[in-house]
Amino acid sequence: MARFFFLLMIVFNINAYAEEIVNDHDISNISSCWKKWSEDNADFSMTHSCLKQEYKLSDARLNKIYGDAARFIEQYPRMWHQGGRDVEQLNMLKDSQRAWIKFRDNECTLILSNEDTPNLNDPHAEATWLSCMIIQTNSRTRQLQLYFNSEDFYPSPLLRG
Repeated sequence: MARFFFLLMIVFNINAYAEEIVNDHDISNISSCWKKWSEDNADFSMTHSCLKQEYKLSDARLNKIYGDAARFIEQYPRMWHQGGRDVEQLNMLKDSQRAWIKFRDNECTLILSNEDTPNLNDPHAEATWLSCMIIQTNSRTRQLQLYFNSEDFYPSPLLRG
């Protein structure tokens, strides 16, 4: 019976984690940008500009948390690691980030393929691309933030014990 409750708790924690990956914050910022065009009947350039700005903010937040994770690994090497910097784990973080960038780009290319003109020179297509980039970037930021929150039961490479 105890095993059943333990497994049940794990399932609830996984569901809570999944809900955090894409949340209303991602969509509300994008939605407010798109509404500048539809509600105010304004020129599409306002929407386009808003999405570009939102992506810059999302990317800056991601770069900050990625830098925090890299600095943590540099300052606090794993217990069993001998010597100074933990180059191996730092390289794993870099490889993970490179793989995520490839995934993000492929995912957004897939989303863009549904556009009438899947070309980033078209402002509407670029807006779709930016919307995808914002969602993907915010999701990755939260994933890296979870590394610092061991109470969330998310497996973290930054746990030192």
